[in-house]
Amino acid sequence: MSLSFSLLLHSDLYGQAKEYTPQHPMSADTIPKADVITQVLPDRRVIFRLKAPDAHAVSVLVGFSNPPTVMAPGYPLKKDDQGLWTVTVGPLNPDLYEVQFDVDGLMIADPGSSMVKPQRQVNSSLLEIPGDPPTFLETRDVPHGTIRAEVYPSKVLGVTRPLLVYTPPGYDTASKQTYPVLFLYHGYGDTVYSWVTEGRVQQILDNAIADGRAVPMVVVIPETHALDPDKSPRTEIGHYLNENVQAEDRELVEDIMPFVNARYRIRTDGKDRALAGLSMGGFQTVYSGFIHPDQFSALGVFSRHFRRTVAADTIVESPGKDQCQPF
Repeated sequence: MSLSFSLLLHSDLYGQAKEYTPQHPMSADTIPKADVITQVLPDRRVIFRLKAPDAHAVSVLVGFSNPPTVMAPGYPLKKDDQGLWTVTVGPLNPDLYEVQFDVDGLMIADPGSSMVKPQRQVNSSLLEIPGDPPTFLETRDVPHGTIRAEVYPSKVLGVTRPLLVYTPPGYDTASKQTYPVLFLYHGYGDTVYSWVTEGRVQQILDNAIADGRAVPMVVVIPETHALDPDKSPRTEIGHYLNENVQAEDRELVEDIMPFVNARYRIRTDGKDRALAGLSMGGFQTVYSGFIHPDQFSALGVFSRHFRRTVAADTIVESPGKDQCQPF
């Protein structure tokens, strides 16, 4: 604050800015940053760039990757005499893509991207290809809701936990209106921020509400990992999921739902409450939805990755396909 205020006292801002000019500039300091990072062209082609002078081989993966079962399409880059690797790909269809650079076998996010994919272990970035007209994933000129960051005391886990809440357009001015609520769980490798950054919850709901395809609602996004998955080896994933799903269910009922009921104008009847989740979050949805059938009127299960799990004396079978199944 003191630095910003002192700069405002000087009329010669250019003179002040010169103090931050590198005294011994390198070659990279003499060109605009846009010339050495990934660039989306007007025709939806993309120039991928990576500065890696000592690398021997670089490629870029564009699309969803889930090694070792699924790999996105890869494109090799060529290196110039300055150590800048480039390749032009596309045109790509309007969408949101995952991007990874493979640098001599090391998978990394695009260091020039402003959108890093929220992950427990970060190695991917996001790339938005806009459409004309804008797609349902894009920020359009419509009334906008709000993403609110909350923290709450989890008595079940004995820690303080993050929670994100979407409130629809007009929430703050419609002081007497109550709303249906959706509890939305993320996947195994994701974080509480995944549904907002990659899942585009705000853009999708803002657009759907404006188009009349969705009713105004509140969306509650918890952290799906009640327990730390990094403490369990991959060979014991089934054991971890069984313990985690039960702990997260207790937290939902004993901590999360009372917290949001007290702070937000949401309807508390089961007919106005839904539960949904991606992958591991889909497992959580099925478990909690079946254990508490009176608490939720609809379940949304997306890209589930579980088969048959015995938990709390209930056998949960994976559905035949991804589905949003009302009771």
